[in-house]
Parts: sequence; structure tokens; C-alpha cells
Amino acid sequence: MAGLEIRELESFLALAQELHFGRAGERLYVSQSRVSQLLRALETRIGARLVDRTSRRVCLTPAGERFLADLCPAYETLRTAVDVARSEARGVDGRLRLGFQGTADAPLMGAITAFQERHPGCVTEIAEIPFSDPFGAYGAVRWTRRSCCCRWRSRIWPSARSSPGSSRRSRCPYVTPSRPAPH
Repeated sequence: MAGLEIRELESFLALAQELHFGRAGERLYVSQSRVSQLLRALETRIGARLVDRTSRRVCLTPAGERFLADLCPAYETLRTAVDVARSEARGVDGRLRLGFQGTADAPLMGAITAFQERHPGCVTEIAEIPFSDPFGAYGAVRWTRRSCCCRWRSRIWPSARSSPGSSRRSRCPYVTPSRPAPH
């Protein structure tokens, strides 16, 4: 496996799926000739022809078919490993459950959207906590499953803490007793 180049493998995978050098190049954001160069280098490294090419069509050779069958699961495993490492490096994954009272207005939804874009590995759930019964069966059950609650002015949970800098005129985040206040 000495000198193995990931771009050669990606080029082969794209070509095997597209069966067209131009479309494979578009997928990889490289030229047709670069796809051809990468494939030639891979075939040289392996010592077998993987693709039959004519001016009108591209098809996999029997060796190319076997290589593709072996390569696909291995490539997906590598890709998953990189995605998991990237997610762990960002430090935010899992689930954020956000309860709110009132309306999910533009500033709140904008903050949620920005969070989701910044942390795609974290699933965000939002749910309304009714004004009419925040501590009742419906409200309390939904609230205790939330990571955070946004509400105007006063606290809705006796042991909840507001975040520093929250004011009476703005929407304030509160956290459940089992979770620390945001900084």
C-alpha cells in the first residue's frame, strides 16, 4: 500500500459511477485530463487495467469491477472515520432541545439556524411551552426534556438560572437544573 493516493481512488470511484471522464471531472472539480492521469497512475500502481476506454464509451474491466466492489466499503469506512473525527474536533454533537414561550420570532429562529449551520452534527429540536400551563402535565414534561428554554422576562422553573447579562426586556435563555448555565 506504499504511496497510495486518495485522489487516485476518488477519481476511480467517480469514473466508475459516471462512466464518463468529463462528468467525473466535474464531480471532482478537476479537468478530464486530470481524471485520466489519476486513473493511469492508479492502474500503474495496481498493475492492471481497470477501465476500457474508447472515444465513445467507458466501461470497467473485470479487474475494475472487482476493485470497485472491494474499494467501496473501505472508502466509506475511511470517509466515516474522517467525519467522526471532524465532528469530535468541533466538540458539538448530539441533541439540543430548545423550549420556548411566546413566538419563535426571527431573532430566535436566526440564532437556531446559525447554530445548526455552525454545528451540523448536533440535532436541534424546538417546541413551544404553553403560557396557559407551563408547569402542568404538558408543559412540565416538555420543559424537563429541554436543554434550554427561551422566555420573556421572568423565570418559569423555580430552580432554573438565567444566563449572565439577560435583561427583563429581552428574550432570556434558561437552563434546566441538571445543566449548567451558558457562558
